[in-house]
Amino acid sequence: MKTRELSLARDAIFHHRFPTALVLLEQARRVAVAQRKLDELLEVRELVHSMWEQSYGSTRKASGRLARKVTEGLRGFPADELVSAGVEPASVGIEPEVELGALLARWRADAPPGDPAPAKTRELSRSRAALDDQELANALFLLQQAERAAVAQRKLDELIEVYELVQILSERSSGRTRAASEQLARKVEAGLRSFARKQTA
Repeated sequence: MKTRELSLARDAIFHHRFPTALVLLEQARRVAVAQRKLDELLEVRELVHSMWEQSYGSTRKASGRLARKVTEGLRGFPADELVSAGVEPASVGIEPEVELGALLARWRADAPPGDPAPAKTRELSRSRAALDDQELANALFLLQQAERAAVAQRKLDELIEVYELVQILSERSSGRTRAASEQLARKVEAGLRSFARKQTA
């Protein structure tokens, strides 16, 4: 069931009442983004485009600004959800997701054989020990510090180790610690993908 604003906006565009349509579509956009309703956001995009084609002057400029807001809203949806709705992720500025498992395997394969392991941060060593001792909250704190250091110093090998340890922490923990470890895992994944994009740029 579509929002009332969408129905009213469609009627306003049909009768060329564009200022009214702009207000209604802005309201519909906010609702669609807040409630995660992709179908309604796509309908807002369709109506904004229709209005942009029919208008001129300040109304056309305002339609263009609203169209950019809609595109920004679409970027908040997962790429697979967009594809299912018939939207090419690249068309709204979403880069193809890197498959993390394949990426890690490739990085490990590319590592020179027999190289001595570089010195790890103290936090990494201590977080591994904390995991072994089931001190999960402490391990989380140390891994958060290790993640920040690895990203700041561009140490891919350490970020990979943080990623692996966070997976273990997430499996062993519960409650707030588990929620925080899952949040950290997402942050680490984003960091790894950032490494990948910079390597292929």
